[in-house]
Amino acid sequence: MSDEQIKLVIVTGMSGAGKTVAIQSFEDLGYFTIDNMPPTLVPKFLELAAQSGDTSKIAMVVDMR
Repeated sequence: MSDEQIKLVIVTGMSGAGKTVAIQSFEDLGYFTIDNMPPTLVPKFLELAAQSGDTSKIAMVVDMR
């Protein structure tokens, strides 16, 4: 496991609010990006990301409905 902390950005919003444009901007900034991540999978994904140590910056779109 890496000692480096993961920087996590969660993007959410209504339909047409620009979530996809926002996540594309984070991708341009070097973030690993995920669109439409189910909220129930976020904790396990972060656990796996921390174990791998390959990714320190993550941005994801999460539907909070």
